[in-house]
Amino acid sequence: GASVMSSFEAMSPTLDPRHWALHGGQPSDVCDSEPGTNDRDCKGDNVMAQRNYPCDGFILPFFGREDLNVTGEGSFKKQLFQCMIGQALVIKQTIELLRSSNSFGVLVWQFNEIWPTGGWGSIEYGNPRFPGQVVGGRWKPLQYWYRAWLFADVMASCGEGGLCYVKSDAAHPFSGQLLVQATAFDDGAVAELMREDVLLPAGAGAIAWFRSDAIGAVDGTTHIVEAVVLDERGVVMSRNLIPFATMEKMKLKKAGAEVTAAKSEDGKCFVV
Repeated sequence: GASVMSSFEAMSPTLDPRHWALHGGQPSDVCDSEPGTNDRDCKGDNVMAQRNYPCDGFILPFFGREDLNVTGEGSFKKQLFQCMIGQALVIKQTIELLRSSNSFGVLVWQFNEIWPTGGWGSIEYGNPRFPGQVVGGRWKPLQYWYRAWLFADVMASCGEGGLCYVKSDAAHPFSGQLLVQATAFDDGAVAELMREDVLLPAGAGAIAWFRSDAIGAVDGTTHIVEAVVLDERGVVMSRNLIPFATMEKMKLKKAGAEVTAAKSEDGKCFVV
């Protein structure tokens, strides 16, 4: 597990807009804790002082130095999104390491996040009558990654030196392909780095290893790697985005995309 804050939609109704920042837009409290316990005694007026663990340990290593005391809707959204991506990256590297080994299984702590604050969940599942909460819960990035590849029956990952694996925990044999490609940040060009046939017996724990010099040579500051597992019909079983550098070091263009969610007349949701 990894403790993380909730989304802006969930967090903002619980705070005065003057405190829309991970550090509350205020001076830090002075906090002491009892040895051997999680009890904290904080002295001060900072409204974020006792909201579980801070996100600093996720944001600073992955995204670089940030002023997490800057308030405002835009900055708070950025801080919370970086925090949730940081949680997802920490759990991603842990689960991918475990699935590359002879582990008996993986349990996560936890799925449901019932408090709109700092916690361990991957789904915001508070009271839907409270502002910012939704019926059925709101997925954090990590929950989407669970479905896309981390807990897919058949998944793949690559690492240092171009070493890759395909892991199947399915109850039936698997026949398909591993496709590894790199996308350039500069112009979006996609280059195929490796395509290998994969034949695995029934799982759990079936694994195949591959190595590619082309993958090992990828510059993570200019490209991102993607490992795609296809079945014998060409159907995608899982897609795993694999950064070879932290976001702080990636040479990215300024994003200009805007997304709007709305409801049609028949009540269905769509995204523009």
